[in-house]
Parts: sequence; C-alpha cells; structure tokens
Amino acid sequence: MLGEKLGEALGRSTGTRLLPFEWEAPRIEKSFEGEGTFLGQKMTLIGSYWETFRDGGGKFGEGRMLLQLADGEIAYFRATGVSGRPDRYSAFGDFPWTSPGLARLKAMGAVLEYDMSPDGSYSWRMWEWR
Repeated sequence: MLGEKLGEALGRSTGTRLLPFEWEAPRIEKSFEGEGTFLGQKMTLIGSYWETFRDGGGKFGEGRMLLQLADGEIAYFRATGVSGRPDRYSAFGDFPWTSPGLARLKAMGAVLEYDMSPDGSYSWRMWEWR
C-alpha cells in the first residue's frame, strides 16, 4: 500500500554505455543527475541504472541514486524495476545507507515511477511502501 510521498525530481541523462554481453540479452547502462524535493527539502542527486531487454518487448533494470538534501543529509537508494513501455519504469527499492538524520529510511521500502523522454530528460516520483 502506498504511504507518504517521499519526493520527486527532474533531471537529464549524462551518459550511456553498452555493457559486456553476459546475460541472455544486451545490457545498457545510463547515468543521470537531477534536482527536486525529498522529505520536504530541496535536494540534488546523481545516479545510474542498467537495463536489459525481455522477450515480448519489456525491459528489466536495476538502479541506484545518491540523494543530497539541502541540510547536508545524504541517502543511497537502490531499486529493481520493470518496464512494458519505452518511456516508464515502475520500481521498488530501499535505502541501505543514509547519514544519521535520515536513518528512518533504512527501515522502509519505496516505490518509484520513473518517466523518460526521447531528449534525455526524466522525472520521477517516490512513495513509501507499507
């Protein structure tokens, strides 16, 4: 069940690379940066994710982000997601590491909608998962 809205962000892709062929399908890694709000504060972020293609046109990926809030607190988020559309991922993740002021995040899961545009821009929204 969705809980508190944790944050949202806008940003852009900063790089793409093809990873070595080690699975059943090619994997692509993308890096990104952005800014937005998290827990009511302004924040900046950097991140990356890799994705691979599934039979039938879907994609599967894993990503990570480092969020830095205006007060200096930092959180590391990691997620796994799926996509049935070229422009959106739905993901579930957690916060395995935070600075002391965000320690409560270590005990929660979060869900994320990640929308991508052809021009390399993106937006996401994140909620606590109860």
